[in-house]
Amino acid sequence: MGPSRASADARLVYSERCVATTVNLPDVLTGSRLLLGPLFVAVYPGAPLGGFVIACAAAGTDFLDGRLARRLGSGSSRGAALDVVGDAVFVLCGLAALAWNGVISLALPVAAAVSLLALARAWSGESGTPVVAERGVADLLGHAAGVLNYGAVLVGSGFVAFGIALPLGAASILVALVNVAPIVIRALGPR
Repeated sequence: MGPSRASADARLVYSERCVATTVNLPDVLTGSRLLLGPLFVAVYPGAPLGGFVIACAAAGTDFLDGRLARRLGSGSSRGAALDVVGDAVFVLCGLAALAWNGVISLALPVAAAVSLLALARAWSGESGTPVVAERGVADLLGHAAGVLNYGAVLVGSGFVAFGIALPLGAASILVALVNVAPIVIRALGPR
């Protein structure tokens, strides 16, 4: 192998390393939820309006990250996996803080954690993305549970921040049931 071939190979390896470590805006938005979850836990009890603002920021990043990744052509399995982890961290922190402060039932953060663990078990170790043969009822319910979980954090923190005194215990139990429904459906399997 001549000198020009060796330097070309070295440039290729360097180029691949740079690409592998490149951080893009959608991943930064997604990763921010890893920080916003613990921040919500720290801020919410003493400053409910601050907690609500943090919840709105987290929901906004969740809304924008995937759309921006598709638009920029920067979507990846790493970004998809980071999205699920970011959602899990924020939602579990938010739901736990609300339950700890008596705003929602403890059943909701427990059900969300069980549901996320079931999702994690379904992931393949190789590709880092969920293994799904087709989008069935269980998948649609799982997606609905994710949306409802974010909604519970937004509504719960917003109600407290703005002094709205409506009991959310029963509603949070219904959302908990939506979280575990996909697990039950998959366990029953096709009959």
